[in-house]
Amino acid sequence: MKAIILAGGKGSRFSPITNTLPKALLPINNKVLIELILDMLPSKVDTVIISRRYLGNLIEEKIGKKYSNKKIFYADQPFNQDGTWPPLYCAKNFIDTDELFCVFNCDDIFNIQELENILENPSIGIGVTKTILPAKYHGVRITSDGYLERLERHPNENREEFVEDLFTNGFFILNQKIFDFPPVTLIDGEYGLPQTLLAQISHYPLFVHQMKYWQPCNTFDDLNKIIK
Repeated sequence: MKAIILAGGKGSRFSPITNTLPKALLPINNKVLIELILDMLPSKVDTVIISRRYLGNLIEEKIGKKYSNKKIFYADQPFNQDGTWPPLYCAKNFIDTDELFCVFNCDDIFNIQELENILENPSIGIGVTKTILPAKYHGVRITSDGYLERLERHPNENREEFVEDLFTNGFFILNQKIFDFPPVTLIDGEYGLPQTLLAQISHYPLFVHQMKYWQPCNTFDDLNKIIK
């Protein structure tokens, strides 16, 4: 099985470290961030495509063409396209017709056992975790048979107020059909992967893979949690 890792981000919140390194190469416990992502991939994943942009050559210099018996390839994200859709789309030529593949952000860490269980019988779908996040993020609503119904806006007037809910966690299982979808443009001009999938949900249903462990790495506080 193939996995695409979206690793084009600069990681501005980690400045000045990321002034000379891409976010994927943040040092953590004698490794770098993307190595932690590669280490958590189940053995069923034998091929990885790393989608890169900002200082992407440094990622290839660090990781190379092979990592723990997994073949590594690289796809270059256009510099004039932002969001979560472009780094996925630029890897489309590595995906065969109708094959299932996984998608990960380079800054979301999961439990390898949970991933192994999901990939034992993989279904096209989206990963979610019950956690606490600011109300500006939409909660996930699930149908009675376990599929994504919608993303729901929280009613809190203070959008930075923390709420507990099911949230998308950046993990996907998809197939080549998604590359035919027109990407959804967000308010800030970025192209969104979850939003594009949601726009097609009537004929591209997404099973909801509920996962207990999810540790994002978006701030120095998150980084300290990982280091511990």
